[in-house]
Amino acid sequence: MTTLCEFELREIAVPYRFQYGHAAHQHRGLRAVVCVARDESGRVGLGEAVPRVYVTGETCQSIVADAEWLIAALDWSVPDRAQQLAQRLAMAESHAGPFPSCALCALDTAAADLWAQQVDQPLARWCGAQSLAPLTYSASIGMSGIRKMKALMWLYRRLGIRHFKLKVGDELDEQRVRLFRSKMGSEARVFVDANGAWERDTAIRRIEMFQKWGVWAVEEPLQWRKAAPTQSGQVNRQAILDESHYEAYAWLRKRVSIPLIADESLICTTTLARILQFGAFDILNLRLSKCGGPLLADHMVRTGVRNELQFALGAMVGETPILATAGAHFAAANRAHLYVQGYSHRLLHARSFVRNAPRFRRGQVFFAAPLASGAGLHLDFQKLDAITQNKKRILSR
Repeated sequence: MTTLCEFELREIAVPYRFQYGHAAHQHRGLRAVVCVARDESGRVGLGEAVPRVYVTGETCQSIVADAEWLIAALDWSVPDRAQQLAQRLAMAESHAGPFPSCALCALDTAAADLWAQQVDQPLARWCGAQSLAPLTYSASIGMSGIRKMKALMWLYRRLGIRHFKLKVGDELDEQRVRLFRSKMGSEARVFVDANGAWERDTAIRRIEMFQKWGVWAVEEPLQWRKAAPTQSGQVNRQAILDESHYEAYAWLRKRVSIPLIADESLICTTTLARILQFGAFDILNLRLSKCGGPLLADHMVRTGVRNELQFALGAMVGETPILATAGAHFAAANRAHLYVQGYSHRLLHARSFVRNAPRFRRGQVFFAAPLASGAGLHLDFQKLDAITQNKKRILSR
């Protein structure tokens, strides 16, 4: 049996062409961790995680630190999904402290690429996909000025996108949604994402206003408390995602008539259990980077469906083609999603260090035919070196 022999973790920095903002943060560039995994036969698997302090509390530095003990704690030799998931669920149950979702995603997206290559399957098939038909994507519109929003909507119309997330959370909310309807028409589907902008009464008033404009769902409307940093500098967001947080959402859910989407409230299996316990949300927004990678994210999908929750597949703003490709393969295996997001790098990044990613055309992502084993990506190490800030090589057991 061919085993994984090493992981190389690289902290990268990629400037954006333009700023993308919302109520919780203004993004001017990407800080991420790229993982390059190698096995004894010389195969290379690619992974990535995009940490956000206000989401899982992790940083690039904490990812690298957590990766070291994760690599030592888990057995990376078996390309069997069920066995690998069982290891992760056992580790999650016994783990004390903030769960390292991003760190595990960086490792597991790279490992899954390699495991799929070892059994000579496309990554989507290894994840359980029955079909490799094109995927229809939605797009996200940040909290920008009206002029910039008009330019983005013009571009999205040309790309053929008809399903959107609109960032909200300030005094221009109604103006934005009114402009969206005037430019995109009544048939375009839109939900809003407040990134924890409002207290309870304001949330109810805003949601009622959005309903008048045909908004079909709202993501994370309620304010969250600030989390204190741990000794390592990582922020412990799990500490503020306590019973009172989910009780507040259960209270709101009873008072509004459109679905509530969990995003920052869903970062590990513990938070999923609390969502189910309190009946706090209608829809789970799964993002590989904040949910621990494809194995744990798939477990969350299946657990949610068993409990009559719908799910959607999100993405981190500005993630590179590595994570975007992993997300596309994962989406192909979970086609009951309400929407899928990704590929923002096409707008935000000026250059790429990855080749052979699935093509994006007219709002859809197309897999190559025939599809190579694994994720099928090719890495330009010279270009990757140019954006690498730090790197560390860790041997697996």
